[in-house]
Amino acid sequence: MRRPQISTTLVAAATTFALLAGAAPAGAADVVGRSFRAPVPTGWTTASTDRSGVRTFSLASKGRLSAANVPARGRLGLATLEAPLRGKGRRLSVSALADAIIGVPTGATDVRRVGRGGTKVAGAKAVSVRLTFRFRGRRIYQHDLVTRRGNRVIFIEAISDVSRRSAAVRELHTYVGGWRWR
Repeated sequence: MRRPQISTTLVAAATTFALLAGAAPAGAADVVGRSFRAPVPTGWTTASTDRSGVRTFSLASKGRLSAANVPARGRLGLATLEAPLRGKGRRLSVSALADAIIGVPTGATDVRRVGRGGTKVAGAKAVSVRLTFRFRGRRIYQHDLVTRRGNRVIFIEAISDVSRRSAAVRELHTYVGGWRWR
């Protein structure tokens, strides 16, 4: 699955962030973006960066997420990207933003969309997309949410091995359940 141009900035920022950001100690209280605040799961490590107005947050149940936002085998990951919408992006619907942003890591194979629908993040309209794919010999589950707040797009992703899907979904619901707009 190829990502259109709008997501190139987000992917590049996430890759740079994963390579350069240091992990914060476990127990960080909240992830704080320009437009939101969300709870970090107890005991998880966090890393973040802010490059060219694109804020990225990486949370892992242990260790760090890879540059492709995939956790170590058997672990869980949450990634959040927040970026300003510019130009034509400001006029796109949440559904169109989801289509433009959501993708899988380069090299993923056997990509299957297992669900898509509307949902809410702290009362804001959002799109939920669930995918499975094969990546570096592993079967991966990815659950993405895309929403917006004013002229900012927010992309939230839970990712794990397919065998840990239930735990990943539970952590995503807890993370989004504690989401507060600023």
